[in-house]
This record gives sequence, C-alpha cells and structure tokens, in this order.
Amino acid sequence: GAGPGTRGPGGSPFDIAMSHMGKNAGSLKYETSGVGADMEDWVPNNVNCANFVSACLEQAGQIKDSQHSASVMTLQANLDRDPNFKRVDLKDAKPGDVVSMKVGSGQHVVMFAGWKDGKAQFIGSNNINSDGSQRISLTSMNYPIMSVHQYQG
Repeated sequence: GAGPGTRGPGGSPFDIAMSHMGKNAGSLKYETSGVGADMEDWVPNNVNCANFVSACLEQAGQIKDSQHSASVMTLQANLDRDPNFKRVDLKDAKPGDVVSMKVGSGQHVVMFAGWKDGKAQFIGSNNINSDGSQRISLTSMNYPIMSVHQYQG
C-alpha cells in the first residue's frame, strides 16, 4: 500500500495528477486553469510526459515556472539542481515522486503511484491511445529507471 505522498505548498502532485486520470494530453494542455494552463501548448500529443509531470509539480508548488520542461532530460537536470529535491531509490519512493526512465532510444517520465502486488505503479501521460497520442493513466512499467526525485522542501 502507499503511504502519504510528498506535498508542496500547493498540495500533493499525486492527487493533482489523479484528478486528470483518463484525459487525453492533447485536450488537457488547452485547459485554461490548473495543470492544463501550466502545460506548454506547442508540445506534440505523443510526447507530453514531462510537460504533464512538470505542470503537476508546478501546481503543487514544488517547482517554479522557470523549471518546467517538456524534455525529460532537462526536467531531470532541473530537479538535480533544486535543493528541495533529492534522488532516492525506488523502494523509498512516495506517491508523487518523479521517476525518469529509459525507453528504447528515448526517455519517459512519470510519477510514482504506490505498489500493487509487488509491482511499482506509475501515473503519467502515457502513449496508450491507438493513434500513439498520450492519455493520463495509471500503469506498471518495467523500463530501466534513470532517477527517482523526491521533494524534501
């Protein structure tokens, strides 16, 4: 089971992400308030993973607008430089922690969402639509993990 997740001044990024479950990233990014307003509209609908995670962290007050990135590697570097975040092992992750993964020749970023039947669960903007575009979903994944960033602020 999942213990309480990390919280920022604006709340829990995990709860914020969960509130958008099932939405297509392509429509979410055009919403005029909350996460949608913080997402960059120009990002293609098949690569919104960092755009979505960044926006959830912003809404929770864990990162500033200047740290938002639509690039997994840039977001990872921004969190590495942020004294409010530290890298932890997956076994120590809390819901809302930022998990960057290696996927084929690219990268993917999601948030930790707890454990189920011994498998780590993740929430994020994932390529599960038949046209290859992304939708906010909860899933277990087996990709190599590059980093897990936990908010300590």
